[in-house]
Amino acid sequence: MGAPWLASAFSNPCFLYKPPSYGTINMKSIMRLSVLPLLLLLLVATKITTSRGCSGKERDALFDLKASFKDPQSLLSSWRGLNCCNWYGVTCNNMTEHVIKLDLRNHNFSSKSGLTGDISPSLVNLTHLEYLDLHRNDFGGAVIPEFIGSLNNLRHLDLSSAEFGGKIPSKIGNLSKLSYLDVSFPSFGSSSSVDNLHWLSRLSSLVYLDMTYCNLSSASDWLVSLNMLASLQELRFSFFPYWLTNIQTVSDIKLAYCGFHGSIPEAVGNLTALSNLGLYGNSLGGEIPVSIGRLCNLQTLSLSNNNLVGDFDNVGKALSVCMKKLLVINLANNNLSGSLTGWLGSVSSLLSIDLSHNSFSGPVPSNISHLTKLNELDISYNLPQGVLSEEHLNLSKLDSLVMSSNLLRVSVGTKWVPPFQLNELKLHSCPLESQFPHWLQTQTTMMTLDLHSTGTIGPLPDWLGTSLVSLTGLDLSNNMLSGKLPASVVYMKSLEFLRLDSNQLEGQISNMPRSIKVLDLSNNSFSGPLLRKSGSGLQFTSLSNNHINGSIPMYFCDLSSFSVIDLSNNNLSGKIPDCWKQNRTIIRLDFSNNSLEGEIPSSVGSLTSLLSLHLSKNRLSGVLPTSLRSYNNLHLLDLGENNLEGSIPAWIGHSLQLLAILRLRSNQFSGNIPDELSRLQGLHVLDLASNKLSGPLLKSIGNLTKMASTKSELIQPVIFFSTNTEHSSSYNESLYITTKGDERMYSRILYLMKSIDLSENELTGEIHVEIGALVGLKNLNLSRNRLSGHIPDTVGRMDLLSPLISLGTNFLV
Repeated sequence: MGAPWLASAFSNPCFLYKPPSYGTINMKSIMRLSVLPLLLLLLVATKITTSRGCSGKERDALFDLKASFKDPQSLLSSWRGLNCCNWYGVTCNNMTEHVIKLDLRNHNFSSKSGLTGDISPSLVNLTHLEYLDLHRNDFGGAVIPEFIGSLNNLRHLDLSSAEFGGKIPSKIGNLSKLSYLDVSFPSFGSSSSVDNLHWLSRLSSLVYLDMTYCNLSSASDWLVSLNMLASLQELRFSFFPYWLTNIQTVSDIKLAYCGFHGSIPEAVGNLTALSNLGLYGNSLGGEIPVSIGRLCNLQTLSLSNNNLVGDFDNVGKALSVCMKKLLVINLANNNLSGSLTGWLGSVSSLLSIDLSHNSFSGPVPSNISHLTKLNELDISYNLPQGVLSEEHLNLSKLDSLVMSSNLLRVSVGTKWVPPFQLNELKLHSCPLESQFPHWLQTQTTMMTLDLHSTGTIGPLPDWLGTSLVSLTGLDLSNNMLSGKLPASVVYMKSLEFLRLDSNQLEGQISNMPRSIKVLDLSNNSFSGPLLRKSGSGLQFTSLSNNHINGSIPMYFCDLSSFSVIDLSNNNLSGKIPDCWKQNRTIIRLDFSNNSLEGEIPSSVGSLTSLLSLHLSKNRLSGVLPTSLRSYNNLHLLDLGENNLEGSIPAWIGHSLQLLAILRLRSNQFSGNIPDELSRLQGLHVLDLASNKLSGPLLKSIGNLTKMASTKSELIQPVIFFSTNTEHSSSYNESLYITTKGDERMYSRILYLMKSIDLSENELTGEIHVEIGALVGLKNLNLSRNRLSGHIPDTVGRMDLLSPLISLGTNFLV
């Protein structure tokens, strides 16, 4: 080792070398001594300038780690050169220059934008590592590597939301210095589990432990393992360990999302220090114990999303006696019943009440107005009856009122001015049966208004767009609104979600705010040409079932965020614009049942994200453009009832491998049915009826395996759409299918239908025996062709078909 004073020189920035006194010395000696500080400074400078940061071994380990990852966002682009202490996510000890921290968490919401691949075993060469964070990356359901248990200096380990799966390795128990451990994986794509928790008992320094979403049903050693964690302060598990009821000092319990079965023990009332109890998202059953009313310090009670049953009256009364600190009660999504009158208005400290999706009944008590601090009230999807009056709504702090799908009727005076300013009002399916509520004009800060299916009648007020300027979501669908759309809607600068479908609105569609993302005006009586260009963020537009005329404007092609365009069942004319080459986001395009003409433009084939294309019941002509073969994701192709001609291209069978529904009926297609269609194993609706097709039936028709299955499988039945706010909805695919000459619209059950219709063509030859393998068929129509020969015996064994086989006007015996 070097001299102690030399070590001090490197460690103490204020170190000053002072030469010792030796009495009388000559000038030569003094000059020699005075050189020593200069040499010392030179030595220090040399040490600093030759430092390379972390050691070569640790640097190589990081290079190996980088090589094992796939890095779509180039997060590790700075990992090059010698000084790895300056790399992204890497922290070194200032003194030793060893790597002590590796923070590679993905800061984006989606794990798909983070690191993927494998974790290199070279990680164990970072022997001084104290902190490892891989939060929200995507390791594809891989098992947590056991070698992580060899990082003996780890104090912080966060693997949460990183798409790990399988069993959590018990070798993590070797990390005796660990104070923070998060192995929660809230993902539908991966799941983790443990056989026992004995290894936890070795983590004596643990302060924070989160194993939410981990399947712990096979572990039985809760008490022994967790009781040894003397330093533990925060515990997050997805189960209810009954022994916790013996620890009367615990103040915060969150046990969520495990699918845990059983009941809440009566002994939960022993946890008198408890301030927060969260048991939501489990499969807990039975009744809520009345003893919970003894938790006088409770501030938050969340038992939502379970299977709890029984009359809540006694529990509610117990709560009102003791719980003077209760701020939040959430019992949503259970099977609780009972009256609201005995207790709801008695817990005056409450800020938030959510009793939605239960079976509470009876009137809402008038003393609910005593809850002067109440911000949020949600009693939707229950069975309360009666009237909600001004007396009930004397709640000056109320911010959110949700009473959807009830029998409650809101009855207030025409000149009533509410004492609150709501952010959210949802009354859908409540029987308002009146004109648009005038008192809403005062709610200038409201962001969400949902009055769909309330029986609201009459015109929309002119003040809609000038008073409710803060709205981001407005749903007035399925009512009896009439008249024109107020021009003031354009002033709603924050509006993203607008549903006015299924009303009696008329006139020309007014300009929309540029903020709009979801627009549904379908099933009304709007007329005139299409609305002018809206904002570039428009994602969903449905204007179907109106009286809109004119041509399809070119600007539709420019809206790069579009997912769904539905202009079906209108009076549109002209050609489909040929301008779609730059759009890659549309997943559903529906121009059906209009008067469009001309050829299908080749640029439509550039919509490579399409799931469904509906162009039926128009006047389109020409041949199918070969550009459509790029539809690798297409599930549904409906070009029926047009004047399309030429042969059915073989590339449909080669390129559209995900096709489930092919409807080309009532066109002018000719030639043979290409055998390549039998490659579409997912096909379950094939309708080529009423064309000029000739030649034999498909030789390999038995290869249509989806039709050979009797299982009812849903395939892409619903398209979900949403905005960046909480507003969301869904869009069901729909299609006309003809059976026995009866044309019916199929929507929610469309993907359960299995049908072949080749009728009204000029097909010849025999019916192949292989057709009998398609036992899942519910409709088979080969009538009005020139088929000959014997009907195969196998057709008689197609039980599901018996009333829906049509083979008439052929030459069959």
